[in-house]
Amino acid sequence: MQEQEFEKQKQFLLSKLPDYLKSKGINVNSNFFCLNPTDTAHIPSMSYDASNYTVKCFNCNAVYNIFDLIGIDFSISDFSHQFIKAHELYIGKVPLGFIDVLKNYNNQKQPEIRKPTFEIENNNFLASHSSQKEVRVPFGFNENHNNDQFDQNLQQQQTQPQRGFNTISPFDEAKLKPFNLRGNAPSNSNTQSFGNNSFGQQQNSFGQQNLNNQNQFSSAQNQFAFNEQQNISHRFGDSQVSPFAYASESANDFTDYVNQCASNVEKTSYFRDRGLSDSVIHRFKLGFDENFQAEINKITGQKSYWKAAIIPYGIHGYCVRNTDLSANSSNERYKKKGIFDIYNHEALEQKGTIFITEGEFDALSLETLGYRAIALGGAGNVRQLIECIKASTEEHTFYISLDNDEAGREATAKICTYLHQLGISFKCLNLAHPFKDINEALYSDKGMLKERLSNLDKILSYQFEDICIPTAFKYICAPEDLNTLELSSVLYSFSAKPQVLRRFVSQIIKTKLSSIVYAGNRVQWKYISNLVAEQQQPFDASQWQLVKFLELKDSDIEKQLIDGIESQTIQGNTNFVAMLDLCAYSQQETLALLDKLSSEVKSIGIPIIVLCNKADRDYVEGLSFQNIDIDVQPNGDFICNTIDKNGVPLSFVKCIGI
Repeated sequence: MQEQEFEKQKQFLLSKLPDYLKSKGINVNSNFFCLNPTDTAHIPSMSYDASNYTVKCFNCNAVYNIFDLIGIDFSISDFSHQFIKAHELYIGKVPLGFIDVLKNYNNQKQPEIRKPTFEIENNNFLASHSSQKEVRVPFGFNENHNNDQFDQNLQQQQTQPQRGFNTISPFDEAKLKPFNLRGNAPSNSNTQSFGNNSFGQQQNSFGQQNLNNQNQFSSAQNQFAFNEQQNISHRFGDSQVSPFAYASESANDFTDYVNQCASNVEKTSYFRDRGLSDSVIHRFKLGFDENFQAEINKITGQKSYWKAAIIPYGIHGYCVRNTDLSANSSNERYKKKGIFDIYNHEALEQKGTIFITEGEFDALSLETLGYRAIALGGAGNVRQLIECIKASTEEHTFYISLDNDEAGREATAKICTYLHQLGISFKCLNLAHPFKDINEALYSDKGMLKERLSNLDKILSYQFEDICIPTAFKYICAPEDLNTLELSSVLYSFSAKPQVLRRFVSQIIKTKLSSIVYAGNRVQWKYISNLVAEQQQPFDASQWQLVKFLELKDSDIEKQLIDGIESQTIQGNTNFVAMLDLCAYSQQETLALLDKLSSEVKSIGIPIIVLCNKADRDYVEGLSFQNIDIDVQPNGDFICNTIDKNGVPLSFVKCIGI
């Protein structure tokens, strides 16, 4: 019985693979980067197979289900613990009855594992796909993992699921070095600028240290971000450089140099020219070295000196900026020396909102405006950033605002993926728009940036409305429609010369087929009344009870119209059309009034027909649902030009007396 229930739960968890992939920022509807840690092709070669709840890579032929991926992501080598972790993620604590079932699973003989193969024939990895045999990685096994003995005390190990951190995401660089913990000296002495890292190559760019002592790794094991540290080499390559294996700090103690440069900062206007405040310059010990030895020509032996701005990373490293704006290449403008952490990571020691920027000057720019900010110091330092965030015990909300280039966008995607998995609140911003970065925005338009930051909550809460529910509005497409005026509660418009409009309206009134409230001034109403009853002798007002007059004064026409209409609707009279005569108003007055009415006509609940001058037609048509342009023929009939419900031009004739 337990075995059947176990199999049912296992199948359910297998079906959760799409959700697990989505939590890693992966779109299961298209190809994505291979999740096999040993596949370094960096191509979107893996896809999700809904038929068997697995993912497969057509490059290395690795096949994984949800348990395999959990094993990779959480460094769990045996199926029993993989199942427990999956159960905790999607169902809850594992029932005690499953323990014996898991023990039996663990004691069963597992099939032989073969590592994924990489074959390249004729420089075409696709050509080799058909000749490769599929590699199936079964439950409980990942490459280079030994099957650990299932813990005999498993029943005492039922704990709350911990916040997991995915070490393998579709954005990971396979060759990046492990994260550093905040509080430990960061490993950057073997790292090229802006994250161009490569295992197995000693790039002694800054500080000239080789970090090869992996024995020190165990001393920080309890603090390291991932479970089962003994498997870390499997995920990030066999040649690992420990983030904790540093030489003595005294070898890179730049305290005296940093203080000396800080005392010389008044000799340059570089920092102020970039918009930084004096308080920030002194608080972050920004400095100036007017004779910084940048490099030595290997052929001539000639030394190159900069007038350099110095940005300290504590006392064990600093960033150097050439203040000569005519320098072109990055080598002539930017260098680092020593060892580095995330810039201004001390900001993480306080809870609250923190901005994540790409460059040091971007973070300093935000600090100048009174906002806490940290900087990657290069788009390649994402994993180091995440370790700093994980090491912090404070609650934070992060605003991610990196440079708006390819490297910045890629780094932003990685940060978002990791923070989402950690359950940490974040939002992505382009604070610098339309400038390249935040610092350029500061010194180019400080007022704009300051206002944007002060209104950030309002900006982030702003939402556009969704598309409206479609409504079948009625069109006027024939003379009969003009007589009955059975219209929708929207804004219509008739455009013609004033004299033509009066006669046109009087012809509609004469049919006596619709109730009309004519809104205008008293002179206009007198002219229309004469046209309506000019041939009636003797005159009998009782014959014209379907038409009423609403006088509009000069001020607040909109309110007068709405009050008049509502007086009828309150009395239960809603079967009428309002005609608003604006022929005597200027174009500006007409458009201002229509702008208000067009948004209120729905709540009024009565169709409104606006009578306007022919010269205003194009403007009025932009605010009305349908416009009818009217001309008169020599015989007195009216030609009506409009469009039908399909947007096709339509023309019909309204004859006199009909």
